[in-house]
Amino acid sequence: RTLCAQAKPVEPALRERAHAALVERLLAPDRPGAELYDFVHGDDAELIAAYDRTARTEAVRTRLRTQPAYAADCFTVWTAHPHAGTTWPPVAAALLDEVLRPAVRAMSAE
Repeated sequence: RTLCAQAKPVEPALRERAHAALVERLLAPDRPGAELYDFVHGDDAELIAAYDRTARTEAVRTRLRTQPAYAADCFTVWTAHPHAGTTWPPVAAALLDEVLRPAVRAMSAE
């Protein structure tokens, strides 16, 4: 957010590409924990909305259904910061209910 403030004005298309790159990194299984903490507590509504959109894509849903460790990691992330700002908690709760829960129910028994 600090970099965006220093770079203003930022073209909307450039901002969307930057958000997409950050969100892909935040949804990666090997992302650094400090980045995630800063993201959750940063309360950046645009970035959190981009994360929400990407977490709902079929690629992420498939990874959740087929990789139990990834599903467990997302569960940890989406439940770990219930009081982080005003934007993150409702998004995290919706991701748990609308994305993770159906993915876990669809997992094979193996």
